[in-house]
Amino acid sequence: APGVARAVGMRKTAVADVRVAPGVGRIFVNDRPFDEALPSLSVRLHVLKPLLATDALGRFDVVARADGGGPSAQAQAVQHGLAKALLLQLGSAARARLGDMVLHDARRVERKKPGRRKARTGFAYVRR
Repeated sequence: APGVARAVGMRKTAVADVRVAPGVGRIFVNDRPFDEALPSLSVRLHVLKPLLATDALGRFDVVARADGGGPSAQAQAVQHGLAKALLLQLGSAARARLGDMVLHDARRVERKKPGRRKARTGFAYVRR
């Protein structure tokens, strides 16, 4: 559709496909209003952050599909995708205002190693 910017956002194992179109400020995540899809207030702030940074709240409609990870990682994936989509909508002028939001955080959970309890934690030393 004309005027629709699409971007993919990622965080840990969560992936979000985000579409941004000129509109009245409706935000949908997984076919539900975002306040219903993301019940926690702190998690919701992640989604709003790029819109607030660019003064775009109420100027665009956002439709996002998030998959994988937990609610927090999904919200951060939506934030990443939304920031990238807003960059396409608003042009390079928004780059400085979005800052690190357009960058992908590549950190992953480190794998568990053999002979260890977790990735780095050893087993408790048995003294007798």
